[in-house]
Amino acid sequence: MILIFLNPGHSLGGNPDPGCVNPRCRLRECDLAITYGSLCGKYLEAAGCEVSLLQSHNLAGESPEYPCVVAAANAWEADVFVSIHVNAGGGRGGGNLLLLATRRRRAAGRLHPKAAH
Repeated sequence: MILIFLNPGHSLGGNPDPGCVNPRCRLRECDLAITYGSLCGKYLEAAGCEVSLLQSHNLAGESPEYPCVVAAANAWEADVFVSIHVNAGGGRGGGNLLLLATRRRRAAGRLHPKAAH
């Protein structure tokens, strides 16, 4: 079984960092990322993967008052780490960013054949 750790970008609930914000539409990156991460997690679980999800302001130990994302992923011994972001694109469009790191080549190849090369 593949262990997949999902990290929806920015702070849970938006405090202290909501990521990009569109005040006109009342959209915040943190809210979109947790929605996409939760949906992705359900899909992956239905496909037979084991999933852990953590949204936190502390990616790599820089904000010790929040759970550390990287430490949690490593302690869980995740095969795949996915960080999900929705970027503003400077006000002229947008973009989605998906960071993917794998611990095992076999896991990468099972997720996407080109990822193992």
